Order: sequence, then C-alpha cells, then structure tokens
Amino acid sequence: MPKSRHTRKGKRRAGKRKGKVIAERPCSDDGRPLSIDLAVEIIAAAAARMWPNMMETILGEVMAAAPQDVRRDGNRLDGEAAGAALNIIRSVVENLAQSEVGSHNGWAWLFYLRRLPDELFQGRLATTAPYDEMLAVALSAAANATAELPALDSMVAPRLDDNALRPVFRLSAFAILLSDVHSKIRRAGKGQAFILHSDQLPESVSDPELGLAIQLYDERREADLGSALHAGTDVLSITESGTDSWPLLMVGRVKHADRRQTVLGWAGPMMERRFIDVQGRYGPVWMTVEHLAELATFGGGQVAQWWDPALPSFIVLLRALSYDLIFRSRNAGLNLPRTGYLLIARDNLVQLLDFIRDSAAEDLTRLLPGAEIPATGSDILSIVEGIRASAWPLLAGPIIRRAGEQLVIDLHSAAPRMVRMLTIPGDNPHARSRGTHFELVVQNTIDNTPWRPPELLRQIRGRTLTRQGTKVTDVDAIGTKDDILLLASCKSISYSNEYDAGKYEVVRNVWTRLEKDKAYWDTIVRGFRDQPAGDNYDFTGYRRIEGVVITPHVLFVHSGALTQEAFTGADDKPRTVSSIGELQRFLST
Repeated sequence: MPKSRHTRKGKRRAGKRKGKVIAERPCSDDGRPLSIDLAVEIIAAAAARMWPNMMETILGEVMAAAPQDVRRDGNRLDGEAAGAALNIIRSVVENLAQSEVGSHNGWAWLFYLRRLPDELFQGRLATTAPYDEMLAVALSAAANATAELPALDSMVAPRLDDNALRPVFRLSAFAILLSDVHSKIRRAGKGQAFILHSDQLPESVSDPELGLAIQLYDERREADLGSALHAGTDVLSITESGTDSWPLLMVGRVKHADRRQTVLGWAGPMMERRFIDVQGRYGPVWMTVEHLAELATFGGGQVAQWWDPALPSFIVLLRALSYDLIFRSRNAGLNLPRTGYLLIARDNLVQLLDFIRDSAAEDLTRLLPGAEIPATGSDILSIVEGIRASAWPLLAGPIIRRAGEQLVIDLHSAAPRMVRMLTIPGDNPHARSRGTHFELVVQNTIDNTPWRPPELLRQIRGRTLTRQGTKVTDVDAIGTKDDILLLASCKSISYSNEYDAGKYEVVRNVWTRLEKDKAYWDTIVRGFRDQPAGDNYDFTGYRRIEGVVITPHVLFVHSGALTQEAFTGADDKPRTVSSIGELQRFLST
C-alpha cells in the first residue's frame, strides 16, 4: 500500500468555538461578505489528534478478519484468481465498515464527511480524492437512524466532540483502504498477478509492460476527466441558451478545488444576486438531458424501455430543485458551496414537485417516449428516495436522506448517478441509436474546431462510400485542415458497472474489440490512401489521410498498436484509439 495513504494527518488550525457553526467576517479580499464554517476547523483539529496511525490500525483489523486463504504469505495468484481473493477482502472491509455506520444518522454522516480535512483523501491521481469521498458517502448510506431536524431556516450541527468524530475517521480509513482494494481488483481484471501477504493487502507482481499500460491508462483517464461521456454518448451536458427544457440542478467541484477555498455563494434566492464568499469547494451546475430527444428520434419515437424506472422522477426532482434555488431557497447559497448538499423541508419539496410535475410530464414524453411519470409529488419523492448507493461497483448516493421534517438532497452525488442511469445497456435495441448519436457528437466536436470540413465533404459523412460499384465503408466523422484529411470511426462503448468493477472478461472483451476495430479501420484508411477517388467521393486534394478510432472516454488497452500516436510530426498528438476529449484537445490547438 502506498506510504502516503498512511501518513496524511490533516493538520489544521483548531477552532476556538464549538457552539455555533457559522461565523461571518466583514468581507473577503474582493469586498464580498465571507461566510466561515467553524465545524471544518473543529473537525480538522480532531483529525490532527486521531488520524495518525489510523490507517495502520484499520489495516490490521482487516487482515486479522480476512480468511486464511487470502493471506498466505508468498502465495502467487494470476489475475483471475487474484481478483477472486481481492473480492473476498473487499467484503471483509465492507462488513467492518458497516460496524461504524450505526454511530450516526444519515444527515450527520454527510455533514461530517463533506467537512473532512482535504489531506485525508489525497492520493497520487486527481481521481483519488473524489472517489474515496464518494465511497465513504456510499458506505454511510447504510445508517438506519434518522435525524429529527425541524423544518426551519436555521443552521444546525451534530455533535463535534472526539467521541462523535472517532467513527467518522474510522469509516474514512475503511473507505481509503477499500478504494485501494478496488484499484487492485481493477488491476487484476487487466491481467495483473499478485502475491499474498499475512499482514498487508496483496502486492502486485512486477510486470513492466502491463505496468506501463496501466500507468498510461491512469494518466490519460485523469487528463480526460472533464470530457468523459461514460453513458456512451453526450446525454448529460451543460445547459446552453436555446435549450427547450428547464435545466437540472447538480453540483460539481469548483475547478482547482482539491482543497477547500473561497468559492462563490449567495444570500437568499439566487435571482436576487446578493453574492457572498463561502469557504467550500462546490458550485451549482445546470445540466440538460435534451439530447435524449435526439436519441428518441433515432429510435423512431416509441422505443424499448432502456432506462431505470426511477429516471423520470429523478429528472423531475432536479428540475424542481433548480427552480427552488433560483427563486425560493434562502439557505442554498451557504449549504451548497460548502457541502454539495441542500436541506429542504419535506412538505415544501412535495408542494414544489406537484407544481413542476405537469409541465415536466409533457416534456418527459418527448425525451423518454412511453415513460411513466408518478401522479403526485409525494410519489416522485418516494421513488427518488429508493435510489440506493453501492460501494461496489461504486454508485453515488443516496440522493435523499431523511432528517425529521427536513430532507438532505445530495446534489454532488446526482451527476455521477445520473450518468449511470442514462446509460443505455448494450443488449437493448436502442443501443444502436446511442451509437448513431455518438457519431454526430464527434462530428459536432470537430466542427467546433479549426478542423471543420467544407460542407460538400461534410455531406458524405454517414453515407456508404463505393469504389467501382463495390461498397467500401461509411465514415462516421470527418475533419480537414490544410492538406490533411481526418477520417474517424466512432465506437459508442459505455462505462458499464461491469467494466468499472474490473471484470476480467469484460475488460478483455473491450480491448480485443478495439484491436479489431483499429485493424479494420487501418485497412480502410490504407485503401483511401491508395485510391483516394471513388464513385461518390474524391479525396485527391489531400496530401495526407489519417485515421483514428474514437471512443466516448478513455478505455484500457495493452501497450502497442492501440496506444500509438497518430499524426506523425504533430505536437500533442491523439492516439490511434482516442477518446473524444483527447481528440478535441488536439484539434483545438
């Protein structure tokens, strides 16, 4: 286990007051009022006392509880057998973590976990801290106790003494250890062998070639975070002007907010524009699922239901909360930037859902033909409350936690969970529409760069090209710049739960499929180079013809042909199999 995962102490100046959570300073550096969360400092001071050696303690408990078969010193296991052993250890960690969850109610867990010192969850990759925090939140979802918060616009806090915080740090340590186990399971799914130990997690066996492939995958995936389309195409995107439907409210980390910092907040409803500064790391993001209408069109209207039955209610809820934040909520501008969640009285939310439901139902018929929308706000709320979190594969949530007369709405978990719910399964007949849509997404991405092709050339995109009366292929996306022609083959491969879980056969099937796709497209592109003119196309004006295979997000492949760089002689080149984000960055420079 990396040493850094054991030695994060979370040192922070201790707060002197333990009663009130909020303190106001006159203004920040830019002149706006500044809201400080003293609970953050109190928790950080407790972490400085209790966190040192916590990881070693938790690791010892896990290994002591693990079956002898998975901790035989020196026993070497191949990737498949190592995956089975690591899944046994995963279950041990999950079970021990659950013993901590009963210490607090669901609201208190979210209050604590979103205020932990930044250092606790830091790791080698930028993906580590968000993943570990999301995992800790998912583990805490098993809490059965509920808080009894009054339906008042007041700020309250759970206990902040050491006895209350000790289980929080222990659960966090279990989450970090469990995250390491997840990482090892995924490595095993890529073929990595492991050696067992009696007092440590299984250790990977040196395999330089595989190690470089995994390192390259990690680096590419980290750089691709902002443009990952895990659903297989662009179905959840930032709201732009001209969008037909009311936006969905979600929460994201503010850029460069690996650490808690001063972020934008507001007093009262956002429409009043009374902005303040808040110590936090989150910000509101307005998203749209408008592209679902395009998918429905490609499917010919009525389609086989591919979506989770809770998806329509989830969409209605996020639209209602968007309305509430802009026009009604008085505390959202403090809670949301600090913690990524909102507190709202249950009765008020039900009334708001009743208000939004009728207009949303008409719109959802267009986006999800045949979808059933619950008749009342109370029914909508009950369905969204049923969206459960999962520690493996990691599914963010829960979205709603009960707290007496109030509800805690975890909007930071909403976006990753929505992406999973918007993923069309590969065995659904509508998956073909997802592929068609992704081709257009790639073409539109190219069109918004200097590589937009001339209109006459763009018109052959998607057509069957022929040579001497024989079918050659259809080109999914086209780009040009100067005397270079770019031909893209687009593969809508979603980031499924099975792929996320690192199942060996699933991971291998994806990279072997990409090997075949790449070999086929190389053959096609060579044919165009040899014979650049055909019956219904003419590429003779281009000195170079380049081909790439484009996926929605970075996928693991072994080093070799699939990781070779395209465009010899260019800077920051995409690889012959690239994500749409990697392609966009290259074409935009």
